[in-house]
Amino acid sequence: MPVRTTPACNAIILGIGQNGEVAKARMVFDLLKEKDDATWSAMIKVYERKGYELEALDLFHRMQVDGFRP
Repeated sequence: MPVRTTPACNAIILGIGQNGEVAKARMVFDLLKEKDDATWSAMIKVYERKGYELEALDLFHRMQVDGFRP
């Protein structure tokens, strides 16, 4: 099985999201054990670009609660 690094998963989240598959992008986000600032930002960006403003805002707040900086 290939090793999936956090930066690679961030790119996957963005790619899947840009393809319109927001739920699949969120699934990758949720399954990723080691998130970084870029991971959170990638998922927020997917939500924002696809019109999910409330979800983007909710995730932005969760990002801060979990100790990450925007």
